Amino acid sequence: MRLHTITLFLMALVFVLDRPAAAAPTDDIPEQMVKLMEHQGNDVDGNKPDCDKMLDALLKHADADAALIKRAIDSDKGKSPDQKKAEATALKQKYGPRLDAAINKMGPLRVCAKLPKMDTWRKKLDPGPPK
Repeated sequence: MRLHTITLFLMALVFVLDRPAAAAPTDDIPEQMVKLMEHQGNDVDGNKPDCDKMLDALLKHADADAALIKRAIDSDKGKSPDQKKAEATALKQKYGPRLDAAINKMGPLRVCAKLPKMDTWRKKLDPGPPK
């Protein structure tokens, strides 16, 4: 299984690391994206090995997750490749252990790759082609 969903989250996180220092904590998109991945990891981990339960848990908040992913991607518009690379490095330093833990918790989801619910979940989270 391609880890399309995890890759999507990581890309969105890389795109949004450069936020103004004066931003309110609720506007901290990178932190919100990490929390989103942690929540999803907990959904999977808490319902394994039952694919239906894991995906039902993920689908409950898929629309809100998709909205956050879209906001994250939109906040990255206009950044140079050098900015994105610098942000990716900072992201790994600040959030690496938390992201690794969340990704590891999502591992059991791999066995569900061919289920229709998995496709539904992926489609809800996919922001579409880059613009």
